[in-house]
Amino acid sequence: MPRRTEATYALERMGVATMPGAPKHTKTKNASTMTWNDHLQKAKLDLKASRLDDCLAHLNRAILAGGDREHTVYDCRAAVYERQGKLKSALKDVHNVIKLVPAHWQGYARASRLFLRAGKLDEAEKMADLALGRLDAADSMRRTKLEEVKADVRARRRASIHHFGQLPVEIITAIFEMVCSSDWTRVLTLWRVSKHWHNIALNTPNLWSTLVLTNRHPARHAQRWIERSKGRIRQLSFRSSLPSTVSLDGLVWGCVRSCKLDHYDSAQYLWEKHDRLPGLEELQVTLPALDCDALLVHPGLQRLLLDGSQFSWDKLASNHGSLTSLEIRNPCTPPNFEQVALVLESNPMLEQLILELESSVLLPSPTPLTLSNLHTLPPR
Repeated sequence: MPRRTEATYALERMGVATMPGAPKHTKTKNASTMTWNDHLQKAKLDLKASRLDDCLAHLNRAILAGGDREHTVYDCRAAVYERQGKLKSALKDVHNVIKLVPAHWQGYARASRLFLRAGKLDEAEKMADLALGRLDAADSMRRTKLEEVKADVRARRRASIHHFGQLPVEIITAIFEMVCSSDWTRVLTLWRVSKHWHNIALNTPNLWSTLVLTNRHPARHAQRWIERSKGRIRQLSFRSSLPSTVSLDGLVWGCVRSCKLDHYDSAQYLWEKHDRLPGLEELQVTLPALDCDALLVHPGLQRLLLDGSQFSWDKLASNHGSLTSLEIRNPCTPPNFEQVALVLESNPMLEQLILELESSVLLPSPTPLTLSNLHTLPPR
């Protein structure tokens, strides 16, 4: 029984059948007196003329006529299967070639090409090395071709390396946070890319720090986001009513830095929690005729947007001093110039100012108003 070689093990891993010795074939009666070599020569002519089906027929007859003991028959049939893209069938014949003539380089060389086409890079490189070890040192042309196979293997390995996945988790996490900083919905894309990204996203609470409640499964959405952020929601947005099924238990209100209200029910809910928002820095209310005075008591508020809302201009002037951005559009109670001036004087750190008021408010002021930090005004 022939010794099982390293090449034999590689072929077995590809699912190629391994039998002790050359495969046995049941010979059928044939009136032809052609020998296996006659069939082989006809097969070579058919192969040269690209008549692959006729070539295979002659090779099969050659094997039945005794060619099962000749490695050249299997090598020729492997060449046909290779041209047809039938890699597994070609590897089976290559396996027989190597068993019949283990000291020859041909079978290993063809196996290296077949493994490369099948994407089996380790096996392709191993077969190329075995072929090189059996090749005549003076055969520079074939040696060059085998070295090209190995170079192709190395190139494919480099191309298949997942470089991003080799980065430390801390760097990947920082990149994810940058990607999601301008659009919180991107986290839903990131965690679907791969299992590795999925695990990183789930275990990075900062990626889930924006909770936007709409009318689409708000209870389930709130529960998942609070759980994944470990309660540390920094941006809270209500875009629909707040059903009784929605529970914000577990939310650390002291972590909320930004709040956006677009619905009355949610606004009423937040009214009851306003004293639990000590870290609120940004407030946006886009609700017509909604009384916002209860939320204008946060001394650390830096960015304020009120659109069509009801509020006291005097309260707005007395409860702030830290605003850097103020945007007021169509207030329910139009102010006089003195009230507007008082709000501006109370917030000398303003950098951005947008006021959409009735033209009658914009009367000349007897006292100059200085806002040294202001750099953004709405276009005329």
